[in-house]
Amino acid sequence: MAPWMTSILITLGGALAAIAFWCLTLSIISLMGWRKLASRFRAHSSAEQRDLVILPMEGMTIGRFTSYNHCLDISVRAEGLYIQSWKIFAFAHPSLLVPWSELRFLREANSLFGKKFLYDLGTPRLQRVTFSGKVHQAIAKQQR
Repeated sequence: MAPWMTSILITLGGALAAIAFWCLTLSIISLMGWRKLASRFRAHSSAEQRDLVILPMEGMTIGRFTSYNHCLDISVRAEGLYIQSWKIFAFAHPSLLVPWSELRFLREANSLFGKKFLYDLGTPRLQRVTFSGKVHQAIAKQQR
């Protein structure tokens, strides 16, 4: 086999290994809460819905340990809160649409980086999440 062919095979093998590792990592992260949310709140179609407010580059913490910092696009819709991860993180993270009736504000809390707002998702509670002040204000405005 020619040396250039070996280089190509090594490069392709490395690229495939990196992609496989990325997908495995995203799958493990989704097991820490997103998959549970997707089991009940998976959004089946985004094109037919109209966004009332779009909040790009937002974050959400699921439970105590899983944090999606500035890699979510969150939209306020008439039906509920639409949460979508960026395309590069979308593997094992389908879009979510949480109906307003399944979103309950608990309390405001202080963190190292400012205020966060705790919510329970689901009735009975499926998962506890936190949002930034910007997302909290958009939710509060819609739920009035």
